[in-house]
Amino acid sequence: MRWQNNKTFYKSLTLFIIWAGLICMTVLACDEADSEDPVTPDNNQGDPVEVETDYVCDPAVADVTPGTDIFFHLGRLDDVDGDGIEDLITVGEFMQGGVIGSLSYWIRGLDTAERFEAEPRLIGEGLGGIPVVIDLDNDGDNDIIAAAYFKADDAGVKEGVAWYERIADPAPSCPAGEWKYHVITTELGPGIELEVVYDLVEEGDRWALFSTHTNSLLGEPESHLYIAQIPEDPHSEWTFEPISHGIESIKRDPGVLAPGVVGHGDIDNDGDIDILLSGDGDPRVFWYEHDGNGAFVQHELEEDLRQASGVKVLDIDGNGTNEAIMTGFENDVIKIYVGVSSAGTQATHIVSDEARGAACVSVEDFNDDGKLDILASQFGRAIEGDQAASYLGNLAIYYQGATLDDWTRETIMGDDDDLFFPAQATVTDLDADGDLDIIQPAGFFVAQMYGRLPSGELFWLENTDTGFEKHNIIKKGQLYPWRP
Repeated sequence: MRWQNNKTFYKSLTLFIIWAGLICMTVLACDEADSEDPVTPDNNQGDPVEVETDYVCDPAVADVTPGTDIFFHLGRLDDVDGDGIEDLITVGEFMQGGVIGSLSYWIRGLDTAERFEAEPRLIGEGLGGIPVVIDLDNDGDNDIIAAAYFKADDAGVKEGVAWYERIADPAPSCPAGEWKYHVITTELGPGIELEVVYDLVEEGDRWALFSTHTNSLLGEPESHLYIAQIPEDPHSEWTFEPISHGIESIKRDPGVLAPGVVGHGDIDNDGDIDILLSGDGDPRVFWYEHDGNGAFVQHELEEDLRQASGVKVLDIDGNGTNEAIMTGFENDVIKIYVGVSSAGTQATHIVSDEARGAACVSVEDFNDDGKLDILASQFGRAIEGDQAASYLGNLAIYYQGATLDDWTRETIMGDDDDLFFPAQATVTDLDADGDLDIIQPAGFFVAQMYGRLPSGELFWLENTDTGFEKHNIIKKGQLYPWRP
């Protein structure tokens, strides 16, 4: 195969391994305060131009050959067809044979034991792996917006932010419905995540946080966290302004990109919404203190926590104040930060320092004891000279005990389950039987290095009296199987 003897392609593999460690929707926190002046976004500067593409009922897909490994990072529930049963929206991405791309799908929900249709419905090409479902144009139905990394135009320029506008409902003559694709900006570079924040400054407002994923040392666009107020008419110009400063990849290497995933929450418990960011290729972790009026000050939580991810901000111990939860992929750690403010952090608790390749987390009360537990996806590790043992993914629940230092692990998918790069779970009572089930995406294109093709899949785990039972939604190799 072509990739086996292509040095440039191996550099690309390194790049995407780094990127894969940070695919989770993330909220980070603060440790050390920087004495910087607040940055207030100026929404009268900049003029990214929107590019539109035509919509069709049955979209054609270019450059997807048989055997392409489509992988998934997140599934979003939404009742697309209005039948009262939640459907699933997801974006599959690929890089294979030197070709990158992404494909947006929805899978119809059913009132059956398997819960979803066997075949996904193609919306069209484009978007990124962490889609946001939102009525962006305020017309009464939901659209889809995302940052994009694995999508480029015909000239090879990667898209930064794009959205699918819903034009018409699904119908027998057009089962997927009709959708129209809009590229909002390509000028800022490719992105790892776009997060929508409601009521950030005033009640009823909507803001977009856009985290790029670049290496400016190699001449790529500057590495920034951008913010934009979502226009009332999303077809008009969007103005993204940087609120970050000094973020830079740690070295001149195409596999080291910054920043990483972004999230939001009241990290310092002062009543307003702050913004939180993984540095990724920049080893620091940042948070942006909000003054309540739209100005932000950048602080650091960690000086060296590379590929930090999986983080939430919430009151995990039920004491009335928020804590922050983070994972560190490179040091196998899940951590809880207590009492984060611009003055520092009061305490740090270790949930686990043996979570091999710790990545994404979800926080729920899985055992119904009144305490919040942590579901963690773990990528595993590359093991030199042993491809078969490399990146054996795990899913585990950590049950909260008497204190934030007391946790009990239950592995629900382990080394024997052939799980490759499990990403961000969606936790919900999917079958309406009173307990919590798990929707789990997985896969990544570096699987070709480890003899693990195909790797991409999307499934749900039914919570039963005897454990979690797997139900396939999109099977490995289902979408573009090998053909003679």
